[in-house]
This record gives sequence, structure tokens and C-alpha cells, in this order.
Amino acid sequence: MTDAAPQVLAEQLTEAGLEVDEVVEILPLPEGVVVGEIIAVNAHPKADRLNICQVRLGASQTAQIVCGCPTVAAGLK
Repeated sequence: MTDAAPQVLAEQLTEAGLEVDEVVEILPLPEGVVVGEIIAVNAHPKADRLNICQVRLGASQTAQIVCGCPTVAAGLK
């Protein structure tokens, strides 16, 4: 992890012999958007292609979300 500015990091990588094609600034998430982390996945009891996911939404908040993605797994965000 580094606190270096993106342009400084790009210059350091270039000096180390790596080619940096482009530096893209990623803006912060819009207000109200939350990134959750899946902490558990269980098969849905009444549907073959659905999973019930326990998702951590913050330090003390979790939610139960039904998901149809076949590659869902604990640890994904």
C-alpha cells in the first residue's frame, strides 16, 4: 500500500522499467452507495439456481440477499 499520488507512482514504475500506458483517476463512490462483502453462501431451499448470501455492509450491519450468480462465493465484494 502506498500514499503516493497516482502520477508519482506512475513515474516510479516507469523508472523501475515498467511501462505505464495511462493513469486513470477513480472517483469516490456516490453518496448512498455501499460495497458489501459476502461472508456466507447457502443454497436457496426452494430454487435450484439461487443462493442466499449473508453480506457484510459495515462494521455491525449485515443483510441477507438472494443471488442468481453461479460463481458467487464468500469473500467477494
